[in-house]
Amino acid sequence: MKNLYGTISILKNFNENNEQVNESINYYKIKDDKYGLEIEMEHSNQIIEKIYAENITEDESKIEYILKDLLKYEVTPNSKDVIEDLVKQYV
Repeated sequence: MKNLYGTISILKNFNENNEQVNESINYYKIKDDKYGLEIEMEHSNQIIEKIYAENITEDESKIEYILKDLLKYEVTPNSKDVIEDLVKQYV
């Protein structure tokens, strides 16, 4: 099961056609055997980058702490080291 935890808008600019372009990062809580997470970066409603970390913990509160910090610090999918460090901190 995949549930949206939070979304941040990271950029609102205009492209070469003078159209507004929205970029956002979506944070998801995943529940399979254990809790995990997914981070997607969207550009004009198309996913351009994604990272998925599955089966991190059985404790829902721990994944909530990780997602809260990821959202607070606006961590992007290409920040694999930051994500791994947060997981180590809370698990």
